[in-house]
Amino acid sequence: MRIRDLITVAAVSGLATTGALFPVDSAAAAPHAAQAAAPPIVARSGTLTARPSGLPSAGTPAARQLRSAKAATRPHDNRATATVVLREAPGSSHQARLRMSFGVLEGGSCNARVEYSTPTHGTPGPGWRRSGTTYTLDSTAQSVYSSYDCAFAALTELNGYTTTFDVLGGNLAPTYASPKLKIQKATLLGSKKLKLPRGEWVTLTVDVRNIGTYQTGNVVVRGKGKGVKVKSGKTSYALYPESTASVPIKVKLTSRRMAKLKLTAIGPATKKATKVVKVKPAKAPKRIRDGKYRSKDKRVNFAVRKGRITGFRIYALTTCGGYPDFPTYTWNHYSIPKWKIPKSGILQIVEKGRSPAYTASLNGRAAGTKVKAQFSYSGPNRCRASAGFTAQRIGR
Repeated sequence: MRIRDLITVAAVSGLATTGALFPVDSAAAAPHAAQAAAPPIVARSGTLTARPSGLPSAGTPAARQLRSAKAATRPHDNRATATVVLREAPGSSHQARLRMSFGVLEGGSCNARVEYSTPTHGTPGPGWRRSGTTYTLDSTAQSVYSSYDCAFAALTELNGYTTTFDVLGGNLAPTYASPKLKIQKATLLGSKKLKLPRGEWVTLTVDVRNIGTYQTGNVVVRGKGKGVKVKSGKTSYALYPESTASVPIKVKLTSRRMAKLKLTAIGPATKKATKVVKVKPAKAPKRIRDGKYRSKDKRVNFAVRKGRITGFRIYALTTCGGYPDFPTYTWNHYSIPKWKIPKSGILQIVEKGRSPAYTASLNGRAAGTKVKAQFSYSGPNRCRASAGFTAQRIGR
């Protein structure tokens, strides 16, 4: 059979079978066209099973016949892949050219846009590998678009298009971008060693990463386990691909022994991500002593009265603004309201203001005559400050 009887070649010079047409069942490819509002297409794939009537013709050697063909595209990096299997390994006498074409479904036919070819005997063409009767394509040599929704593999004569020995074609179904969550770690004051005081609510930070290809909305983190109680937390913003959210959750250890805490994270259009972490009981530290406390550089000052932090003030470098303008730097005083120190000595103080909107936090540990903590502030005009310190008791 001549190739022009099967494939109409458009007048595009130098592009092999680019512009070629192959009859395909258009009904199978119709549904995706109505999904205009769907997420982007990140891949297309399909098993090619449609074979034109009369192919292969009687007497065609098995080495010039196709047993099966699968094809796929990944538009993001212009990657085209395929696996084509012949019925028999060809020798020099029955060699042919394998042409893998990707294109667009138009009027019930696959209108080829790009082609990747290889001789079936001898050295494989660019992007091709051969093992026995199996030919594997993996190439980024040409531009591949998400609109390429069909493909066909053809065995033709080695150095021309006069004779076609066999063809398999079909539609390429879309794979849409989707979010995928992964819980990376859970930490207490920055440490992955989760030693919790028994019977006391503490805040754990759970890092959740979107390792998918599309954004998701608010991510909710929950937890459960024998010997623990959990209050869930969630983000107030979208989580984009390759970005991480730090989600706070409150946990209370009720067991006297180690407990296993099962964390789950879920967002709109995502499956649950899970991770199991171990939570161990911690020994109570020395009770913080009353008195005045100061950092060595004298930038942090406060007092402890009846187990409460009072009069906290810190002098910290503040950065405001930034891209596209240059940031500004100033030194400012910040304060934290009176706060009762729990028996665990774990400080997790958060103050939020509304007018103007700001957030100030103090996280650390207090024991004996020392407080080691991290102060953070974020507020109007994209101003932020952060400073770690160790404050020692200097008197009553």
